[in-house]
Amino acid sequence: MNAAPDGKPEEKKGVVKGKKHQITITMAPELIEQIDTAAAENGQSRAAWINMSCINTLNYGLQIQGKKN
Repeated sequence: MNAAPDGKPEEKKGVVKGKKHQITITMAPELIEQIDTAAAENGQSRAAWINMSCINTLNYGLQIQGKKN
């Protein structure tokens, strides 16, 4: 019934902050440390760095290469 044109719209999960939705993810502590380091090197917050990484991956594709030294 809810899928009908006059049905109740589906409610989205999560917290809405302005035009963005807050989500929760689980990561290994070592990965979080690496993200924080990369974000700091670019003058970004953790959230900004993760957002940028997601946008770049969606726009340019995922590239799997050897680790940069």
